[in-house]
Amino acid sequence: MTTRTTLADQIARQTDRLAKLKAKAFIREKQEKAKAASASRRADAHRKITMGGLVIAAGADHLDPAELVGALLGWLHNRDDDRAARVRERGIKHLEAREAARSRS
Repeated sequence: MTTRTTLADQIARQTDRLAKLKAKAFIREKQEKAKAASASRRADAHRKITMGGLVIAAGADHLDPAELVGALLGWLHNRDDDRAARVRERGIKHLEAREAARSRS
C-alpha cells in the first residue's frame, strides 16, 4: 500500500507547524518583555539605593524627609551654573575624602 499525502494533509500539517511557530514566537516575546521589565526595575532600585547612599554620605540622613525634599527643591529653584560647579567640586572632594578614609581603614 502506497502512502500518498493529499494536499489537504499537507495543508493541515503546515497549518499546525505555523501555529506552533507562532506560539513559540509569542512566548519568546513575552519572555523578552519580562526580562526588559526586570532589568528596568533592577536599574531603578540601584539608582534609588545609590541616591540614598549619597544622602547618608552627605550626613543628611538625620533630616526629616520633607525638610530634605524642601532643601533640594530650593536648590533646584535657585540653581545656576557657576554655583552648581562650585557645589559639585565640594561634593567630589567630600566623596573622595570619604573613599580615602574608607580605604585606609
